[in-house]
Amino acid sequence: MISVNIAFMFLAGIVFLGFIVTALFNKFKTTSVLPLMIIGLIVGPLLKLVNSGPGSAISQLSPYVTALTVSFVLFDVGINIDYDTLKRVLPRATGFMTLVVLVSAFAAAVVAYYAFGWGLLGSLVFGFAIAGPSSIIVPTLVKSVKLPRDLKTSLLYEGIATDSFQLIIPIILLGIMASGSINAAGAASTLVTTVLSSIALGFISALFWIYILGRFREQSREYSWMLTIAMVIATYGIAQEFGMNGAVTIFVFG
Repeated sequence: MISVNIAFMFLAGIVFLGFIVTALFNKFKTTSVLPLMIIGLIVGPLLKLVNSGPGSAISQLSPYVTALTVSFVLFDVGINIDYDTLKRVLPRATGFMTLVVLVSAFAAAVVAYYAFGWGLLGSLVFGFAIAGPSSIIVPTLVKSVKLPRDLKTSLLYEGIATDSFQLIIPIILLGIMASGSINAAGAASTLVTTVLSSIALGFISALFWIYILGRFREQSREYSWMLTIAMVIATYGIAQEFGMNGAVTIFVFG
């Protein structure tokens, strides 16, 4: 059992470490993800300073930390993205993203099918799960390099949009594996409904929050940033709880 004092010092160390890594990232234009991964490997599996195995506190907290990270990163992307540029590149980026995801998914599925001997549906689940870039990694990498505005916007959009393929399609395929029957119309309907409902929830939440901040301007002026963080967390939680795509919802909300 870790004492309260040790826990506080550990949390403070994480904050300072994050500050140092971010400062190095801004100075040398390198990704902050790799140093954090290396540090995690050293203090975890290598030196065994921190227990990260099944049943540990870290493994139990990981889903919550991941959800917070996803919601904050994508909210930041949604706030800072250039929507005029997004409207201009949207059709081309959507077509390119769909093509790349499908080609990558089927290529990975073929490898899994023949190299690992997996079943067809299991191989497709694997293929679509790794078919696109991470919506968390892409914004970090985009900040570290100088790119044309159109390309940067396209990459940010594609990183978020591929989450719909990487999360929803594997879930649909797992449902087919469990039921033993294929319903193409139902699968397509599930995909479209999930994406549209996620967009709608993000849009409605944004309008509601704009109204609240305007209606209670005097009361919320000092703590508007804190209240906005709470709203981001709540919106992400609602989206995930009702089977929507929290990443898309928070992006639209931002």
